[in-house]
Amino acid sequence: MESGGIDQRSGQIETESGPASLDPEAPKESGEQPRAPEANAAGQPGSEAKRSRRSGFARIVDWFWDGPRMRELRETARREGAVVELDRRARLTLEVARRVLDPDDAFVEGRADAIACELNRQACHWAARAIVARRKLGEQPSASASGTAVGDPLALLEVLDAPLVERLLPDGAEREQLRTDLARDFTAFADLSVEEQGRAARRLGTFAAKLLDGSQTVQHAIEALWIRRLLRLGLVVLVLALIGGVGILVRDRAEASRDLAAGKPWRTSSTYPIAACKSPLQECDESPHFFFHTNEERKPWLELDLGSVQRVGGIRIENRSDCCRERAVPLVVETSTDQQKWQGVARHDEKFKTWRATFEPVDARWVRVRVDGKSMLHLKSVRVLPP
Repeated sequence: MESGGIDQRSGQIETESGPASLDPEAPKESGEQPRAPEANAAGQPGSEAKRSRRSGFARIVDWFWDGPRMRELRETARREGAVVELDRRARLTLEVARRVLDPDDAFVEGRADAIACELNRQACHWAARAIVARRKLGEQPSASASGTAVGDPLALLEVLDAPLVERLLPDGAEREQLRTDLARDFTAFADLSVEEQGRAARRLGTFAAKLLDGSQTVQHAIEALWIRRLLRLGLVVLVLALIGGVGILVRDRAEASRDLAAGKPWRTSSTYPIAACKSPLQECDESPHFFFHTNEERKPWLELDLGSVQRVGGIRIENRSDCCRERAVPLVVETSTDQQKWQGVARHDEKFKTWRATFEPVDARWVRVRVDGKSMLHLKSVRVLPP
């Protein structure tokens, strides 16, 4: 058989290195190992790191925003629908009783304290049912106190555990008086004197309010959580503002330390007869809003002497702080080494509070700032900066 032919009996290709099988499933006789399948992208270490970072960020957000707690409260609110209704009835009845007991306008037929007594008594009833129903959410929300009628005097206290009642009313005499009030019906309240009716109404109203305060509703918890969220957001905003303020202060001080014109003499094209600073000061008590003021003239200017030729690459100009900022527009910055030939390096054509400009570095001893037109010129500060 010639080299490179096919052996008809074995079904193999004869090569110079030996027979090769036509069967694609046959194992290779060479030393080459089968290639391992490529790893799934999701199993790569980089993907795991990304998931870990996302998970860590989600945990931080959940902690900051109280996400799990809010989800828990909303789920509880969904399950507490009937309990919320009992709580609402108690608060509504208590509010009506307050308005009856202390009306804005006197009733034509006299005081209605007996009605307030009965309303507060019913408020105690609904508040007690809400507490018990909330404790037994696994049952029907109102089943725990469904047999408690408004007229049943002792059931209102019996559906509550003794420690709770003792905590709300530590004095034994007060508890007995409350039992007496709960045992009365509207007719019994009406037979009392007006003063006794008022005292009974307030006792019952106070107890109902304590029951409601002791059983914070889910809605109140959600509202408290929102308040906590807002406080945290406010704290973050405050911290960011402080960081920003500190950053601005640090930047300003760093810039001031590089000011080539600090403490250097200056002069102006004219002097308006008004209190201003004296060269080389740019801050003084006599003139807190500007350190110089020219007359109204054509192209008024301020000239700063750096003392020697310096390499200059920027300028920061703060306009007059109390008014009239439009007078410093358009503003031109020029430099010179001999006070004879001036080179324009920057220009600003819009009204400004603070203007920062950078330009190609130049050698200069004198820096002049002038208005390109007829105006007055007055600035709060001028800093000349190196490149």
